[in-house]
Amino acid sequence: MARARLKGWRFGALFAGMIAAVGGTLYFTAIQPMLNPEPYKQMREQVVPKLPKRTT
Repeated sequence: MARARLKGWRFGALFAGMIAAVGGTLYFTAIQPMLNPEPYKQMREQVVPKLPKRTT
């Protein structure tokens, strides 16, 4: 089966889709927590007391 070669707008659409997927993932995992850390601080305050003590 012959491979279709992406040219013009199809290549642009594929490239833009990949960039959007990476950008969306980065926004929710890295950028949003830096811009609005309050919900993450509240979660940490609830979780840290439940963690087992480290013995080193």
